[in-house]
Amino acid sequence: MRKVRLTTRGKAVIFIGIVIIAVLVVVLINKNTSQVKNSDGDNSVNAEVQTNTDNLADEKSVEIETLENIINEQEKQIEALKNKIKIKDKKIESMEDVVGQSSCSIYFESKNACLNKMYYPELNMFVKWAEMINKRKIVIAGNVYAPKDKEGKAYGLKFSEKRAEAAAEYLVKQGVQRDRIIIIGNGASKPVYFEKGRKAEELNRRVDIYFQ
Repeated sequence: MRKVRLTTRGKAVIFIGIVIIAVLVVVLINKNTSQVKNSDGDNSVNAEVQTNTDNLADEKSVEIETLENIINEQEKQIEALKNKIKIKDKKIESMEDVVGQSSCSIYFESKNACLNKMYYPELNMFVKWAEMINKRKIVIAGNVYAPKDKEGKAYGLKFSEKRAEAAAEYLVKQGVQRDRIIIIGNGASKPVYFEKGRKAEELNRRVDIYFQ
């Protein structure tokens, strides 16, 4: 059998072939590894996107719930205002119906005859009624918490008138004629709460406004 001897050139060609095959094998391995990594990366990105989407959905759900709570609270306030006005979507049969439903009471801090701004809307509503019921006198009766002695009673009468005057001044500024207003100082003679304590003080430091 004849032996084949490789020349130096032949050996070089074989060597180069082996090197090329090795390089191709390495490239294929790296490519597969890269695809696996990309796949893992895509899965990670997808998971992150899903997490962000879930978080955003939760935030929107909380925002919607908050808005619904605000709307419900506003609806309650509107309903309370409608109940306070008392006349809603119905025909007024007589002026007496209006007179009977048109009164208000405002309350004062201890030893104070200044109007609290929180009562302005209620007073403004009474001004609206006064424009409608323009033939009636308006009684503004001031009250104080029960004093302890005779000197206190005299002071209470004067101070209750001062509170009534404060309410009258506001109504006049809103357009009510001064000669329609009757000022009364009840002192402590007409409490609405007869027990002693803080609640009695708060409820009896008041001014009642109504039509005569």
